[in-house]
Amino acid sequence: MKFTVKKSVILEGLEKASKGVAKTSTLPILSGILLKVTEEEVVFTGSSSDTSIKVVLPVDNEDIVVEQPGATVLQRKAVDIVKKLKDGDVVFETDKKDFTTITSNSVVFDIAGFTAEEFPKLPEISKDIQPSFTLNGKEFQDIVRKTSFCASTTDTRPILQAVFFDIKEDCIDFCATDSHRLGKVTYSVKNSEESKYPVPSKSVIDMTKVFDFELDVEVFVQSNTQAVFRNGNTIFLSRLLEGNYPDVSRLIPNDFKTEIALNRKEFEQSLEQLAVLSDEGKNKSVVKMEIEGLMVSLESSEPQKGKGKVELAYSHFEGEPLTISFSSKYALDAVKSFSTEEINLRFQGDMRPFLVTPVESNENMDCIQLILPVRTT
Repeated sequence: MKFTVKKSVILEGLEKASKGVAKTSTLPILSGILLKVTEEEVVFTGSSSDTSIKVVLPVDNEDIVVEQPGATVLQRKAVDIVKKLKDGDVVFETDKKDFTTITSNSVVFDIAGFTAEEFPKLPEISKDIQPSFTLNGKEFQDIVRKTSFCASTTDTRPILQAVFFDIKEDCIDFCATDSHRLGKVTYSVKNSEESKYPVPSKSVIDMTKVFDFELDVEVFVQSNTQAVFRNGNTIFLSRLLEGNYPDVSRLIPNDFKTEIALNRKEFEQSLEQLAVLSDEGKNKSVVKMEIEGLMVSLESSEPQKGKGKVELAYSHFEGEPLTISFSSKYALDAVKSFSTEEINLRFQGDMRPFLVTPVESNENMDCIQLILPVRTT
């Protein structure tokens, strides 16, 4: 194998693929990056037991010139080597023993590799196959931002570590919950068939690190065990979690006794001010909200540390006065997921889940955050 490539071109491919490389694995070959070179394309693949990232670069005979096709598995340190090179052409040449020589100007590196045939086989998506559905890149990014942080981070109920894709005829519900809070986005789109896919939240978060959200995200689901996401020249493969995702629709209230509208930035700032009292990293600070009269008051107290109080004006109030306590972290995460000027808070009572929603809605997306209150007495 031998080809010449611009440093900037190959570095992008190597860096993206390296994010899929297994950090720990019983298979040493998964510590490397599969490099396959044909006369039409150069392909980099990093893989672990759960996810794989493949980057496909077309051969244009300008930025990439192929002299001899071939394949090998590079050590991950190839990324660091290329990163340290000066801008310009880089030549890759691999011998029959999978030693790869990387040459740039007067710099030469020889690194050992693995045989490409030993690398696990991954599903291939033909260019002729239509995606199960397609999402606007920026909207997909927003969906991940509004849901993934609500997924569980413990192994108590593994299925709750997912962002759940509930594909219906006229929309897709994306939701995540750790049983204490819920983030849900309903995305309006026509689908050919209904299906349900629990995608690990870690996978969708990792996608945001390698995808170009100026481009669409195409989703291919051909089995109950794996989904493929394609974004331009980047392909992300993720296993699906096993198990039945809970029916979260029954958790979402429809009738409310109290509703208020607050300035989002002011509410966020108030929560951050009160969070100063909590121990960094423990995230257990509880805020008591009292809605009565012309103001909303927020209070937080920490034993042996002190207490704080902030008052906010609301732009709209309807219903009964209310006092309710909740996690400041959960509320802050929910508020930060929105970008609108104002947010609505809707309550059923002091010990019932409440909703946080944007005042202004996106015509393609309906978003809610649900938070369970905390009993303080």
